[in-house]
Amino acid sequence: MTSADPAVAAADEVISDFIAKGAHRFARPVDPAACAALLAELKADRDYGAGLFLDEAGFDADPQYRGVNPRPGRNLLDRFAGRLAFVEQALPIVAGLTALLGDGYRILDRKVVCGVPASAIPDWLKARIAGNPVNNLGAYVKPQYRDVTYFYGIDFHQDLIDFKGREADFLTLYVYLSPVGPADAPLFLLEGSHRLGAAVFPHDLTRQGDDWRYRSDGREALCRQSLLLAAPGRSPCGTPAPCTAPSRTRPTTSGSPCAIYSSAVPPRRRGWTGSTPRSTGRWPWPTPASISTPAAPRGSRPTASTRPPERAHRDST
Repeated sequence: MTSADPAVAAADEVISDFIAKGAHRFARPVDPAACAALLAELKADRDYGAGLFLDEAGFDADPQYRGVNPRPGRNLLDRFAGRLAFVEQALPIVAGLTALLGDGYRILDRKVVCGVPASAIPDWLKARIAGNPVNNLGAYVKPQYRDVTYFYGIDFHQDLIDFKGREADFLTLYVYLSPVGPADAPLFLLEGSHRLGAAVFPHDLTRQGDDWRYRSDGREALCRQSLLLAAPGRSPCGTPAPCTAPSRTRPTTSGSPCAIYSSAVPPRRRGWTGSTPRSTGRWPWPTPASISTPAAPRGSRPTASTRPPERAHRDST
């Protein structure tokens, strides 16, 4: 193959985007018909409204904050594993992940993500979660429905928050199953935020016009905020790096499973076959062991020094 080969050019674009922005958005959407068919079956499985939630007395009788997200043996998407070839075997996606991770990469995790609107959340629960930077609602959902991740908004974070015991050797593939507009909890990304490496949540961020000033461990970067929307009939997918900061707003439309995401990692073997530089045998992002507490914020956001990391992570495990 030569540099003019389309596959080589596409791989180069994925790698260049990851280096410059910390994420890549695939230009070609996955099959809209397959997305719609899967979404219809996910919606038919349950009512994604107020019936999802425990009542206040039921929650207080046995509050659980850990182990309330999808897991092996309790994951709605596993029931549709045979239907995911339109994503996991799509040629542009396979080529992009191979360029980044190497031949034989593995899917570490996959799940359905649902944005829950205020109209579906009980009043007692709204009062308890008001002001939280991470409103993962799994703790308040009935146990039989904890096979999906439910969010009511989430502040800018890093996907390392979901894999606190592992090095940053993975990426996340995020796929919308339906049209997503500004009122449907779209994904926001801070482009270039990965360059400061891993940091304790919540992050030190100050808004500057359409951008964000991001500070961590004595360093700072001005990051462009990118909004990932999906027009009718198009279902784009993107791949943030583990140290890139995404965020989701609170939906104002009716709740439904709007996206699926998978985390992929390099193959289990020594050496490196991907196209990215890997002279040390690791990705060029800091590992969780190198996470350090950022300096005190210059704005009003709390940091790890004022808010224990385990509390910030509590609703995200």
